[in-house]
Amino acid sequence: MRMSSKRRLISSLFVVLLLSFVVAPLYVMAWETPMVVAGQDKHSYYKPEIGFAPSGAVYIVYRDKDNTTGDSDIYMCYYDGKEMTYENVSNAAQLFTRYKCYESDIEVTSDGKVHVAWMTHDKDLPDLHFIKYRYKDGFTWSEVIHLGDMHMFPEDVVFDLRLGVSNNGNVHVILQEEHETIIRYVAKYGDTIIPVEKVGDPGSRLKHPDIAVDDNYVHAIWMRKIGFPYVIMYQKWENKLGGTKGEIKQITFPEGEYASQKSRIDVDSEGYFHLAEFYKTGNLKKLKYYKELPDGSLTEYVNLSHPQNLMLYHWAALEVRDNSIIGTMQLGSSSGGNGIYYNWKKGETWGGYSAIPNTDGAVHQSTDLSADGEIAAVAYGRYDTAIMLVSSEEISATGTLEVEFTHPDMVFWDSDITFDASQCAQLNPDNTIVSYEWDFGDGTTETTTSPTVTHQFDTYGTDVRVTLTITAESGETGINYRDIHIHALYNGIITKVEKMRVRTLFHNRPANEVQWTDNPMNEQAGYPSITTYEIWRAPVNPGITENSMARYGIRGAPPRSVNPVIPEGSYVYVAEVDANVTKFLDYFGLQEGIQYVYSIRSVDSEGHKSPFDNI
Repeated sequence: MRMSSKRRLISSLFVVLLLSFVVAPLYVMAWETPMVVAGQDKHSYYKPEIGFAPSGAVYIVYRDKDNTTGDSDIYMCYYDGKEMTYENVSNAAQLFTRYKCYESDIEVTSDGKVHVAWMTHDKDLPDLHFIKYRYKDGFTWSEVIHLGDMHMFPEDVVFDLRLGVSNNGNVHVILQEEHETIIRYVAKYGDTIIPVEKVGDPGSRLKHPDIAVDDNYVHAIWMRKIGFPYVIMYQKWENKLGGTKGEIKQITFPEGEYASQKSRIDVDSEGYFHLAEFYKTGNLKKLKYYKELPDGSLTEYVNLSHPQNLMLYHWAALEVRDNSIIGTMQLGSSSGGNGIYYNWKKGETWGGYSAIPNTDGAVHQSTDLSADGEIAAVAYGRYDTAIMLVSSEEISATGTLEVEFTHPDMVFWDSDITFDASQCAQLNPDNTIVSYEWDFGDGTTETTTSPTVTHQFDTYGTDVRVTLTITAESGETGINYRDIHIHALYNGIITKVEKMRVRTLFHNRPANEVQWTDNPMNEQAGYPSITTYEIWRAPVNPGITENSMARYGIRGAPPRSVNPVIPEGSYVYVAEVDANVTKFLDYFGLQEGIQYVYSIRSVDSEGHKSPFDNI
């Protein structure tokens, strides 16, 4: 069990080490022990990106490559301090047979919505890559939204995809195309998607972009090669459809220094941007921090890295929460370094260059701060074999009520299902629950003051997400959900419908002899035993063709291969027989010249019935 840690503040302590001239950090955080987020055998993991939820939980997205198939998907881990849950965000197997999803990024907006963007490569179209995006609102994901195409040289990839989403819902993606070393940008304003466009000077060698947004402006940076060195370029534009773009500016730096690696930008609540960028002198690097001033100029830089610049760094990260600002950097090579280091400003004072313990082998760290700026969380790769999470304090989704509810193990479509949330009162003894809001995932909702509710679903053969939100007298809320499969019995399988006539002294009637077999799917699904069958019939649409009638099992045709489009209201009840009966002669009430379709509805020992068309 991990031990709870508390921040240890060593105030006003400046220790000069005479041999190395290194200034000791002003305060040192006792970080938690790193946790494994993902580390399955025969899988490789890349580019973790982290975001804090307003509740204090964290989301981590990353690329998960199956080394057996070679395919990659984007996964997201949610961690609330108690357990980790996972979702496949990209679900590329639904659209492609051979694919690679990669280069994901995440943004969690102040309303709690989770936004994810990534690249998808169809391996059967080697020069085509797709920019994808979707968001999660509560427990519901949007559809995967296609933002644009990237036509590139075979085997080329996209680097440094960065996502920015403002609280008004505008979506911005900036990225680097590998071969041409150019920057591309795409935006989504409401339902309007701005086509993919180039950013920066035409013909220049550009790389390593980043983006930060608020409701008013978009801030972008990238590296541009001028002669031998690279410089940092900056551009700002209005965050609205058709917004005006400002001029491209070069970030100045001292003579003899030039840009190296990946710079990072963030924006504070007042709209000023903050910048962390690697600069290189000879073979040495340092991570510099700047803040924009009201006149558009920058403050003097603060060195976030080792005071003597004696280190080799990769993967900068910068997060700003007004009076809490943190910069992190990976010490060592890009393929797996010697740990993660940070410098954290709280209030007016930077804490100093410090190590995050037990992070050897780290690669591509991503950092975020909690909404109040008090907790830092870092996701990173451990080489390519695992995704790790470390935080300055225990992660805890505070300020929410605990929610649990129960339901039957097997939920049938034609039954009144009881959902019971009585244990919520026991889980929250200091709160009085005043409302239970149920979303049944089938388009219906219900709010009650009682912890129990009954509901009958109008769908079957699918999964629904039942979500419960509870509210206490204090105004605190809690939310939880269950993914539930809606079951339905399967019909008996019709093997033959033979037309005949029933002749007596008094009448000569049309008749149909219906034959069927038990449906093995009921036993395979573990459903209760079938006790009886109900025979129902409906007139077939007069426009139906002979071929279609054969498919419906009419005139001695084989079993139905498709479900007839027959409204349920068209069916009439004919008879009920024991489960061991597999033949029935229907002759009462048939009309001359009318074709009929039949449904053999299964009835089990608990009273469940199959739908009319569930073959």
